[in-house]
Amino acid sequence: MEEVFLHEAIHIGFDRYFLQRYYDDSKPLETHALYSRARYLDREHISIYAWEVENREDNAESMAAWVLLRYFRHRLDDDVALKIVSNIPYRINLYDHFFLGEPLDPIFMFNEPYGKYYSGSRELELNRIDVGGRLYDFILELTDLNSLLFKLKSYSKSQ
Repeated sequence: MEEVFLHEAIHIGFDRYFLQRYYDDSKPLETHALYSRARYLDREHISIYAWEVENREDNAESMAAWVLLRYFRHRLDDDVALKIVSNIPYRINLYDHFFLGEPLDPIFMFNEPYGKYYSGSRELELNRIDVGGRLYDFILELTDLNSLLFKLKSYSKSQ
């Protein structure tokens, strides 16, 4: 029941910031553009409902998952938390930026994502990362879900 109230409260309080259909001159269009970018970069949805009714329900479903992850993590099974982190990492980053003042991931400035998380193997693949003027590809393995700690599994020079 609490999740339903949270979902509907998000529609009332925040859809106007993140969804273009609610845009008016008093609300920043930049927030909508960043949200659209995050949704594009994630290429996944947090639920079937968010996917089926993307233009109306994705923000409420994603933000509710973010609230659970950030404020009620103790109520989530590890596999559910991992699903949230792996399916909508850029929306999580955007909400962290908007509500917690965290910096935006630099990928918001590029045309294509430079990484992908594979939940089955718990590996994060990062491509074309600049290290001292040279580009490298990295594969990191998730070792601790609670602190999102990764260890380096392999690396190579980018082609």
